Amino acid sequence: MPQALGELNVLELRQGLAAAYCGMLLGDMGATVVIPSDYRSDEPDPPETARLYLDRNKHSIALDTAYPDHLKLLEELISWADVVIDELLPTTRTAWGIECDRYCKENPRLVYARIDPFKSQNAEHRPASDLIVQATSGFMSMTGLPQNPFTRSGTSLAEYYAGVTTAVAILAAIRHRDKTGEGQVIDMGLMDALVTALEGLPDTYFRTGEVRPRTGNMNPALPGYGFTQAKDGFVATATPGFNIWPRFCIAIDRIDLVDRPEFKSPEEQNEWGAMVGEAINEFCLPRTRAEIVDHLVAHDVPAAPVNTLKDAVAEPQLREREMIVEVEHATRGQISITGSPMHMTETPGTVRRAAPISGQDSEYVLTEFLNQSSAQVRSFLAHLQGGAQ
Repeated sequence: MPQALGELNVLELRQGLAAAYCGMLLGDMGATVVIPSDYRSDEPDPPETARLYLDRNKHSIALDTAYPDHLKLLEELISWADVVIDELLPTTRTAWGIECDRYCKENPRLVYARIDPFKSQNAEHRPASDLIVQATSGFMSMTGLPQNPFTRSGTSLAEYYAGVTTAVAILAAIRHRDKTGEGQVIDMGLMDALVTALEGLPDTYFRTGEVRPRTGNMNPALPGYGFTQAKDGFVATATPGFNIWPRFCIAIDRIDLVDRPEFKSPEEQNEWGAMVGEAINEFCLPRTRAEIVDHLVAHDVPAAPVNTLKDAVAEPQLREREMIVEVEHATRGQISITGSPMHMTETPGTVRRAAPISGQDSEYVLTEFLNQSSAQVRSFLAHLQGGAQ
């Protein structure tokens, strides 16, 4: 099957999830992705468990970044690449001698994507992480229960949003290069990406000055849109819109709630929301999750059990759509990982090989991509083996 990005060479320089996820998406679409790793590092980033899925389809070369000849190889890899994804710490960029402007001047066709937590002149070198970006962006202030402290997301949301937006920007830059022959620098910030994912809340603030409070799992303005406890766990229901709400009321045998009153104050709205919440609880608490979901879906109301991860990976649709796949790992044997989410009729994303261990493909990268001689490869490997002893 043809691969949409089958002739694209990508070098992934990363100390974060955004670059790794961006490279994963490009690799799923057929790009040749190389990840250099510093073999002296004791703290790989992303951590090993994340790399098991983030690094599928990629090639790994181990470098001794304290050795000048290996830094020259890094420069050769940059010259080989069509795209460089750079999510390195400022100190690492300095130690490795990374010079974005020089690379782009030497190779005008190069697409160089640089990712940092913050992007203002005063904050670009500020130490940060996904948690710090979530806190700074306002995301945490609207997440969680109203009576509890602010809550971060369960995953590194800013990193993943930045990974997706960087991948889109790279594809746009490649499209531009195809038409003009010109590469460009892509300047991405985790903060920028996360702020654009706050739905319409910034716009509401600009227009009204309203700062949305945390509403937890159920919003009084949208009763029935959230989580409700069942006999054996929790269920999620989604009832916004005038077409779904009447069906929901019929389903829970509360036709008297179909017509929403006109509220004269937020307090009245909250009182009505609390009353509706009690009616929903009365319906859900005596029933199991399966009974509630089957009943509501039969009335064409969106509903689902609130799954644990164990429950979620057992969902039949994930297997049917190859979102859970098995691959053969170099040290772990056969493992299960998530598949590619990009389903396309002609050039779908695919998982073609397991994530490599650090340095697994060093010899292949040197010979196939950098055209190194056998003597040069032996010298390279001898240096790594000697340094490891």
